Amino acid sequence: MSTTALIEGSSRALSLADDELIPVLQASLYPGAKPESIKLVLGYCRAAGLDPMQKPVHLVPMNVKKPGGGRDEYEWRDVVMPGIGLYRVQAARTGELAGIDEPQFGPMQTRFGIEYPEFCKVTVYRMIGGQRVPFT
Repeated sequence: MSTTALIEGSSRALSLADDELIPVLQASLYPGAKPESIKLVLGYCRAAGLDPMQKPVHLVPMNVKKPGGGRDEYEWRDVVMPGIGLYRVQAARTGELAGIDEPQFGPMQTRFGIEYPEFCKVTVYRMIGGQRVPFT
């Protein structure tokens, strides 16, 4: 699929019936996910004009409060979370995206035996009033 088609919101995958598309997504992008969780992804993608085969969102298991439950009643549920690709598509759809710099990483830190950068910053440029304006 071309970038133009993705930006315009067309998706051949969404033209398939759910009973055809859900097994494909279970076997590829969302292994082990329940059909009802994949239906959440499909509903989100349809509402936003996104191609689910581009994996714009992720399924994240979270311990959330039960609907109608007591104060301390929680259950594990899959929650739809946007991925970086979704933000890139949304930026491109505005027609005002004017580039993205490479990420800059801060000094390395170590905690609990894990090494990681102290920070990561990225500058995204947007056209505003005919000028390329940076947002970091």
